[in-house]
Amino acid sequence: MKLKYLFIIMVLVTIFSNTVFSEDVNVDINQNVIIDINQETKINVYFFGTSTCPYCAQEKEFFTEYVKNNPDVRVYYFELDTQRNNSKLLLEFSKAFQERSTSVPITFISEKVWIGFSESIQGQMETIINNCRENTCKDSYTLLENQEEFREYLTNDKYVKYLGEEIKKEKTDKIGFFERIVTFFKNIF
Repeated sequence: MKLKYLFIIMVLVTIFSNTVFSEDVNVDINQNVIIDINQETKINVYFFGTSTCPYCAQEKEFFTEYVKNNPDVRVYYFELDTQRNNSKLLLEFSKAFQERSTSVPITFISEKVWIGFSESIQGQMETIINNCRENTCKDSYTLLENQEEFREYLTNDKYVKYLGEEIKKEKTDKIGFFERIVTFFKNIF
């Protein structure tokens, strides 16, 4: 009889030894996130800045609060002084928008671009976002030459962040062999 239970336990341990368990966790602004650029309900804002720029900090603060009250807006923030790939991405956006400036902050919404941040620019951005709610607007990324590469970068790069909202992200966590055995026995007894 004990041999039968031992055999069942060994079979179950073998089955569960390669299982990957996942759980949903909240991820906030300061952590890395996976982004779905294909969400139809979102108005996407692409914001490039640096950690030392005071106007970038003002714009970041504005958008962090703004998206809390406007869940249909997603603000992608690309920090240029921490990630080299973000600089390359800014050059691609600038080329697509025929914008030569690399000053920050620089923000892209639909087919519009803003350099700097002020109350006037904030108002213009809000107007464009409201227009995009009422009418269908192009997403800025559709103007890029390498759309698929950009989409892959947004989806896979661990340094891409967006502002102001908590999201759900599937976290894959491989549980060790010993932990599975302990969990299994706890569930039995």
